[in-house]
Amino acid sequence: MAETKDFLVSVCDAKVLDPANNDAFIFSATTLLDSTLTASMSKAEVRGGFANKKIFEFYHTKALDVKLTNAKWDFQYLALNNSASIVNGLDAVYKFNECVVLTAGAGVTNSLPVGNLFVEKPDGTTVTITPTGSNFTVAGLTNETVIVTYKYNNTVDKLVIDAGSVPKIVKVIMQAKIYDANGLKSVFEITIDRLQLNGSWTLDLKPDAVSSTSLEGVALAYNSGSCADSYATIRVIPQTNGITGVTAIAATPSTVNLAVAGTQTLLVYGLRNGTYGNVIIPNASCTYNSSVPAKATVSASGVVTAVSAGTSLITVTYNGISDYVNVTVA
Repeated sequence: MAETKDFLVSVCDAKVLDPANNDAFIFSATTLLDSTLTASMSKAEVRGGFANKKIFEFYHTKALDVKLTNAKWDFQYLALNNSASIVNGLDAVYKFNECVVLTAGAGVTNSLPVGNLFVEKPDGTTVTITPTGSNFTVAGLTNETVIVTYKYNNTVDKLVIDAGSVPKIVKVIMQAKIYDANGLKSVFEITIDRLQLNGSWTLDLKPDAVSSTSLEGVALAYNSGSCADSYATIRVIPQTNGITGVTAIAATPSTVNLAVAGTQTLLVYGLRNGTYGNVIIPNASCTYNSSVPAKATVSASGVVTAVSAGTSLITVTYNGISDYVNVTVA
């Protein structure tokens, strides 16, 4: 098999869920500018003997730090960092720089003010005026245009940043794409079941760029049903047929002893090199051949059937790689 080079490219997509509410969906982050996972461990040296040689290194304090920066503005990022809900309702907000044309010194605001008006006159000075409803009068002016700032009631989404709030714990699923020379090969998925947000956020307002929002935190250990605790799970989801990196196959059992009319279904493993574990190859992906069909046959799904007393050699082939099963019929 020709060697191919894989490339994990571009930014990832992410889904944020609520683990405290049966993994209820919170929101999608579909165009992340920057997604960073940093795994770290501390170590302590053990030294002794002549010249104080290093005889052991003890590794401890493993951590997984996460940063997700969204390319678009999302109010929910701020809410999650403050462990608060976004509440919709009527509230007093400011209206900035409303232009009002006076008639004989009198003007009318577009909305009903709450409290005083701050009126900027044409000469640059500002006066504070108490309106009557939406009506107000500026002394000394006639038919000029003034700039008015004031409070008024409107239905808004409101987030209160509580000084004593604790950041929320969320579940994050991230996916990025892996390509090789032939195109899309697989999807790289990272699941962090318990991400403790650190509550930090920065809002940059710049003249030459849009503002982004981010979530930062550290993965908390969780038990997924095994004896060991975990921080995250990484999966590679194939998008093409075949199994990556199979260097050999093993058909089991390698020796089959059957009585006439007896059957045995073969199981085929793909052997992979390096740190990859073995995989089960679907029987339908293999081809089978019996050297002596009069003694034993084999179906397209890998079922060996004994026909008459004697022996036969079953050849199993996957992706150009073969293994053999010896069949004895008594």
